[in-house]
Amino acid sequence: MPTRPPLIHYLENVRRWIWLSYFAGFIAFVGIIALLDATSAPGTPANELVTGSNGWLFLIPIALVSYGFYVSARYWRCPHCSMSLPTKSYQPVPARCGRCGTPLRALD
Repeated sequence: MPTRPPLIHYLENVRRWIWLSYFAGFIAFVGIIALLDATSAPGTPANELVTGSNGWLFLIPIALVSYGFYVSARYWRCPHCSMSLPTKSYQPVPARCGRCGTPLRALD
């Protein structure tokens, strides 16, 4: 199966920012849960770790993941004509934009 050429630099950077924000949100979520578990009394049930006084901490991972969705919706587009690009793994980004013909993959 032939490999596709890499995406242009702009789209690679957008992809990195999207996945970086998703990953950071996941790490923040797991870190907050671990922190709450470490600071709670021994034997505290898991359903009692999050209370009204510490629930605001989960706004941080929510904000990070939301930022990833925003970047995906706002910048995962053709840099020339702003046509939205496919986001599904079974429908890869084409070599050229279907609307304006701008190269979306690095041509060797």
